[in-house]
Amino acid sequence: MSISIVQNTLSDVASISAGVVDRYDSNAGWLILRGIEAGPGISIDVVDADNDVFITNQKKIVISSTGGGPGPGGSISGAINVGTGIGVSDGVSGSSIRLKSFVAGNNIQLTTVGDDIVVSANNVIVGAENVGTGEELYKGINNNNLQFRTIRGDQNITVSINGDDLVISAP
Repeated sequence: MSISIVQNTLSDVASISAGVVDRYDSNAGWLILRGIEAGPGISIDVVDADNDVFITNQKKIVISSTGGGPGPGGSISGAINVGTGIGVSDGVSGSSIRLKSFVAGNNIQLTTVGDDIVVSANNVIVGAENVGTGEELYKGINNNNLQFRTIRGDQNITVSINGDDLVISAP
């Protein structure tokens, strides 16, 4: 028995030696290969190397995916939401994970940046200011609500609302 490596078929004998071939001695004529084991979703078959075109005894190893998942036969058995926010997983249908979609509400914009979904708020009021030189009507924000001071008349002054107008009058 002789062991020979056909030139131009192995790009790197050292990497093959470190991978599939455990040990070999071409002078003594022996070769020890490492074992190959199929994990979940993988099948390994030994088949005719020339697909029965020629009559040879050459065989090849074929490694195939049977579905590619962690479960039996590559099937998906479930999906979970992690974290404390609203979940996007909506279960499994056949071999597909169902995910909820995002819909932008009023003044909300959704964009994707790479692998991220960015949620932005548009036209959000975060404060107010008093203008002019008189007394200030705007007081501040409390529990996300703008607070304004009320206007009242004193002694002979009356304050009333007429449509969109604030009417201050004295008799």
